[in-house]
Amino acid sequence: MPNAFLDDADPTIVHVVPGDPGPARSPSGTPMVTLIASGDTAVLNLGTVWWPGEAELSAGLAALAREVGRSPGELRVGAGAVTARSVSAWIRAGDGSEHELGRTTPSGTPPFSAVLSLAVPAEHLGAVRRACLGEPGLLSVRLEGELVRGHTATTVLEAAAGGLGGEVSRHRVHLPGCDPEVIAAADRLAEARLAEARSAGSPPGGVLRVSATVRQPSTVPLTRTADVGAWIRGTREPHVFEYEKPAEGKAPSPGPMPVRVGFDASGSPIERVEARCGDAVAVLLPPFDRPADLAGGGELTAVTSYRTGGPAYRRTVRAGASGWTLTPADLGLAEIRVDAAALRDRGATHVRAEVHYQPSGEGTSERRVIELGPGGWTTSWHVVSRAPDMAGELLVTGLAVTPSTLAGPAFLRSATPDLVL
Repeated sequence: MPNAFLDDADPTIVHVVPGDPGPARSPSGTPMVTLIASGDTAVLNLGTVWWPGEAELSAGLAALAREVGRSPGELRVGAGAVTARSVSAWIRAGDGSEHELGRTTPSGTPPFSAVLSLAVPAEHLGAVRRACLGEPGLLSVRLEGELVRGHTATTVLEAAAGGLGGEVSRHRVHLPGCDPEVIAAADRLAEARLAEARSAGSPPGGVLRVSATVRQPSTVPLTRTADVGAWIRGTREPHVFEYEKPAEGKAPSPGPMPVRVGFDASGSPIERVEARCGDAVAVLLPPFDRPADLAGGGELTAVTSYRTGGPAYRRTVRAGASGWTLTPADLGLAEIRVDAAALRDRGATHVRAEVHYQPSGEGTSERRVIELGPGGWTTSWHVVSRAPDMAGELLVTGLAVTPSTLAGPAFLRSATPDLVL
């Protein structure tokens, strides 16, 4: 793990500062970098992530746990200390100058994934092509973000009540390396609070106890750079796809068209979607709120992988006038919808049930506990059916209604994704 540190307020929380960005990878492990060129017209598709892999993260946490004298199970990775602001692609010209090809905003949470789909200027096409063939030192990815760190110190004072003098017991809590100015500020604040408590006229014989905590946050800008040629060098699969430029008078091939997820898939079990049109490939990554450009037209093959594991799902999708818009059916998902409004209308105040999805084909079975009430009497989610429909059935067990006099059957079965309780 490139860098990690304990939270200054909670030493069981670990903040991870990733190193250089790495490539997003296909299920076969190939870096997701493709250059599609026809004559002097070209599109570069490039996927990146900025977070250590699972094995690297586990090894890093184990090493840090040994260093601080804890077991790995006591440590947990915190969120919010690191923010990724932008990801950009840069090309180095023959004279050594660097030129930005384009930028985008990565996802707001780890692994801070991003997909760049960029038109390559003709004057830089040669260098980009060489980089996509594995030559280092030409094409780079630059990530800009920030790290928020701080120093926290707490001072606890105890003194006998009922007087302005007397011995004062002082206890300080802070991590090693804390800024002395922060410690001194906590001391001053605690002393002011003790003086205020004494002046309030507390009866003698008791003990006054006051505490003060001071935190001084600081923001550190981060810049990380990775060489795309180094990502590609040594890989077997091609990353450059050349197409013959149409002859004079012949209609040109369709230009890049956007492919997008046409529904809110941010909380779905999808891990990634590869859109393939001929030799061109575009990748869609969580939270699936940005389209990617894909060269070609007509039909594409959507290859969907899932966080729950299992085989990928493939489906052919035809382009519309404005590109491809992928539906849950295109991605092997079925939307389950549960409605308990009828129970609400009968006087129910709370509904709890277990919903089991049982696939009839290659889908992934799932059990989900739902609770409905005044905050919402309907809910929905997606299950992995690996089919254009639900391809299975729903079983509802453990249905509990408040008040219990409204409870219906303890077991329900549905062959459709719409459940009415």
